[in-house]
Amino acid sequence: MSNVSIATSNMPYYSERTKYRKIFNNTYWGNFKDDNNDLKQEVIDNRNAFVEEFEVCSRYNMPNYMWDRHVQRVTKEHNLIDHVEIYKTKNKKCVIVNSPYHVGPENETRLIEMGYMKYNKMYGGDSTTFVFVCDIGIRLYAKTK
Repeated sequence: MSNVSIATSNMPYYSERTKYRKIFNNTYWGNFKDDNNDLKQEVIDNRNAFVEEFEVCSRYNMPNYMWDRHVQRVTKEHNLIDHVEIYKTKNKKCVIVNSPYHVGPENETRLIEMGYMKYNKMYGGDSTTFVFVCDIGIRLYAKTK
């Protein structure tokens, strides 16, 4: 008998591999199916730890005018925003997760100067994850030089 393949519809979504499916299920990352069982355990562990460390309670739909200004500041001269997820914490903070690809030392320094902190990998490939923490309801102006 030949090898039996499992239908991809039976494969779990990335969000289902975490302890916090409800938080990650509507994210771009969370809606991928783990077809080839290639999701790294490190990313799952880091996402679980992220929720616990920042006391994340839900995704946050930031008003466009606030987000647009933040993105314009961060990307005006540099393409440093990719795979963005925004979360609300129990203590009413907003945490922006940004996982751009191909971040060299110079761009890493720029993101840190803009107020981001380098964080544990929460996305695949050669992406690097950064987080930006702020109060909910403020207009976001990333620090720039």
